[in-house]
Amino acid sequence: LLNELAKAMLCLTDPERKRDYDESLGRTFEDDDNLDNPTIAETLVRWGVATREQMQEARDFAERRGLEMRDAVVQMKLVDAEQATKALAAELGFPYVDLEELTPDNSVLTKVPQNLARRNTILPLFVDDNMLLVACGQEPSHELEDDLRFRFGVPMRRVIASPTSINESVVRYYTELEAVEAEVGSAEEAKADEKTTKTK
Repeated sequence: LLNELAKAMLCLTDPERKRDYDESLGRTFEDDDNLDNPTIAETLVRWGVATREQMQEARDFAERRGLEMRDAVVQMKLVDAEQATKALAAELGFPYVDLEELTPDNSVLTKVPQNLARRNTILPLFVDDNMLLVACGQEPSHELEDDLRFRFGVPMRRVIASPTSINESVVRYYTELEAVEAEVGSAEEAKADEKTTKTK
């Protein structure tokens, strides 16, 4: 039920899917192809959680340290990781998700090795509407998208979550998956032993 509610909310927060839905209702839009998504700095200023001067300091800090803007504003303690990640989602034009509200399908996790998920800071969630929903810590590479498309046979739908929550979820859910697989393996082994005993 939690996943179903989350899917409904994602439909409303995903700009592309919301537009498709609106168009299906006959709504028309001005040509907005030239409109860019707001930057992290612009979003944080608009939200009133940082000033333009602070954002300029953050840009300088990021440049000096070789950091992404999201990491810079968090390291400078201007905002917390959740706010910074929501601002990144706005910049990329992807929905933001709280992984506490979503549970990945084991059938999806089994197709993506844990080391691949950890290396790319992703958590594959489930297949919905013929698309693979994947929580990402940053914009995924084309190579990763191609890899996942090959594994599942459907395109990838990107949502953004904080890297920390993704890493914690990867450890949690893959550990649970290993426990389930071990339990199934033990049960199958016990059945096989029982059959062998009966045939003797």
